[in-house]
Amino acid sequence: MENSKDIKEQSVVYENIKLWRLIAWPMGESGRILFLMLMILLSFYATGIAGLGVVLVGTLITATRILDGITDPLMGLWIDKTQGRFGKVRPFAIGSWIVMVGCAFLIFFTTHHIPESFRVVYFVLIYILYMMGYSTLGMSFGVANPIITKDPKKRPIIFGLSMGYTTTIGAGFGMFLASVAPRHGGFGSAGLFHELWLTFTLLSAVMFIASMVAIWKLDVPENFGNNKKDPVKVKDMISTLKGNRPFQLFMITNITDRLSQNIANHQVINVMIFGIIIGDFAITGAISGIMLVPNLLVLLFGMRLVGKIGAKKAYIYTIWSAMAFGVLLPLLLIFGEPTLIRFDRIGFMTVAFVILNFGFSVSRLLSNMCVGPMTPDIIDYETYRSGKFAPGVIVAVNSFIDKFVTSLYQAIVAIVVAMIGFTETLPDLDTPLTNEIFAVAIFLGFGVLIFSWILSLICMKFYPLDRAKMEEIQAELKRRKEEQEAQEAFGKM
Repeated sequence: MENSKDIKEQSVVYENIKLWRLIAWPMGESGRILFLMLMILLSFYATGIAGLGVVLVGTLITATRILDGITDPLMGLWIDKTQGRFGKVRPFAIGSWIVMVGCAFLIFFTTHHIPESFRVVYFVLIYILYMMGYSTLGMSFGVANPIITKDPKKRPIIFGLSMGYTTTIGAGFGMFLASVAPRHGGFGSAGLFHELWLTFTLLSAVMFIASMVAIWKLDVPENFGNNKKDPVKVKDMISTLKGNRPFQLFMITNITDRLSQNIANHQVINVMIFGIIIGDFAITGAISGIMLVPNLLVLLFGMRLVGKIGAKKAYIYTIWSAMAFGVLLPLLLIFGEPTLIRFDRIGFMTVAFVILNFGFSVSRLLSNMCVGPMTPDIIDYETYRSGKFAPGVIVAVNSFIDKFVTSLYQAIVAIVVAMIGFTETLPDLDTPLTNEIFAVAIFLGFGVLIFSWILSLICMKFYPLDRAKMEEIQAELKRRKEEQEAQEAFGKM
């Protein structure tokens, strides 16, 4: 066997992938994220329309996400074992998309019509099915990512475009919500959620179809390795958890980051910061529109940066940047006058807030983009380490632990908000500002992110998969594949 130095010095030639596939494939995951945005508003619907208590809703959502997470490893093993005529990805992706969309419809269109004695049970059952569809769809995309391309310069393009699509959708969501919510009289109208579901379903359908077209001819057994002779088993999942050091560090980083991001992105935090502290919720839409083009340009820069220096180094740089802006922005709100942030009378506060918010947002955006390429890198490392191609195991185990921890965000927000007096309903646009609301908004909107980034920097100190290591891994995997193909050809002679 060639030693590490020889492998590292080889020039790895990667298979070419057509540009349209790189463009179309990430649309599916971004279309899935549409429903994450919709479910950020679930607490408003469940408390204000369905009549469920704030703490009860937070607890129910947490419990159902944990229960759904238990099924993730089983689904991952099932995906890894699948070698059917319709591929590995398509059957799971198509089926789970239908379940996700259908259950979201049932939640927002029917829950408030169910008799009160059965309403909680109905809500929980439908939400569990929704989460199973949502998470299985995500696993399907995660399983396919490693075979779209192995080129370390092109992998960031996939995740950069995915972030670009999601950023565009997020900006559109902010502007759309800022417009449609007042038209429906706030977040207490069922009509608001009906309109959001219909809009998101149509957009998601278009994006999902594009991704399926992109993966259609690639979703074949030879592109996913051959585990028929030695199929993936439960013990392989345990082995991965125990022996894959990069995966362990990645899980700590990704899970804590996801938890803090979900807390900071919770719609009630936006309501408290923009609608109550600043006093003009419509500013969210204006800022989203202003930042859309710069965000997309920054993502282009980020794709080139990750392709040049690797995901690990780029992630560390962007975390430091995000931490700096994450400290300056709340200081502006604490020591400045937030009510002066207005676009109809632009002054120091408006300019300073827009600049700091831009730096904070793009730094978070870039750090999230850097995390994306790490998953296929870890999948390739596991093949390099154990000899088995088991993307479903990696994606499912990460999904299970991620879901177990991030499911806490609804409960955390609900409990903290309840501690300052909001036990029956959440703060809304007409809620008066108090010191307690200000403190909670700053802590949940910025403080939890700072803590998670400090932990991420510690993990990245020991994370081994930098650019040079991945080139070594790809060279070795290519050598093994060529050796196996030569042995199979010799056996047929």
